[in-house]
Amino acid sequence: MILVAGVTGNTGSVVAKTLLAKGEKVLALVRSEEKGAPWRERGAEVVVGALDDVETLTAALKRVDAAYLLTPPNYAVQENYLANRIAFNDELAAAVKASGVKRVVYLSSVAAHLPSGTGPILSVGDGERKLRATGTELIALRAAYFAENWGMGAEAAAKDGVLPTFMTPDAKVTMVSVVDIGRTAAELLVEGGPEVVELAGAGEYDAADAARAFGAALGREVEPSYAPLEAVEPTFRDLGLAGFGPLYREMFETMNAGQLDFEFPNRIRRGEIGLEQAVANMLASST
Repeated sequence: MILVAGVTGNTGSVVAKTLLAKGEKVLALVRSEEKGAPWRERGAEVVVGALDDVETLTAALKRVDAAYLLTPPNYAVQENYLANRIAFNDELAAAVKASGVKRVVYLSSVAAHLPSGTGPILSVGDGERKLRATGTELIALRAAYFAENWGMGAEAAAKDGVLPTFMTPDAKVTMVSVVDIGRTAAELLVEGGPEVVELAGAGEYDAADAARAFGAALGREVEPSYAPLEAVEPTFRDLGLAGFGPLYREMFETMNAGQLDFEFPNRIRRGEIGLEQAVANMLASST
């Protein structure tokens, strides 16, 4: 049996669906019985609990051979965000160590090996180190920038024909779909793999490419709207996410400088879904 966390989110849902389609037994970790009901209907077993509930997670991990784990964002944190996620990683690692689970696939990120300059990515770098220290067979799945992150600009694209971005016009990065991430994670959970798997998208894209993808899906012209890095913190503050602002400014600065790189560029895997298809899928699922 395989435990899957985050089944109500983007990647975890794909992991669980892929495993069930392969005939694997899935134990879905959810926060409530209500959220678990659809997964029971799909044939999964369900356990109610939180990832930072060491007792519940330990008991669940003792029942399985492998687990898909992640350090999810905490949108309620208004300050000391990294400290909050580092404390979360301590709880996650404690449960993994106490359970003795054989294999963990952990959702990490491109540039997780870098010691500074990556903003929120520092939290998953910390998670990698702590989970590896438990002695489990850890596979860190370092995914590229999520193509679905552009969803934050979907309303503006549809309504006003503009796609807001903090990327500069000359910045081009690989972007990967959550579908490719979930499928890859499911494969690694069943078959195993190296300690680090770096997953790129089907290609490299800039903000203009993303705007064209939205235009194709919406059937209208969409142009990128470039905002300066000075606007990152006020924007996140207006969204009620003040704790994220400084970290995301740092990440975008590194991205725009072309330094958000993989550690092992000669052995990266590539997903199959391009940015245009990822955007089309995202918009179709939201309607």
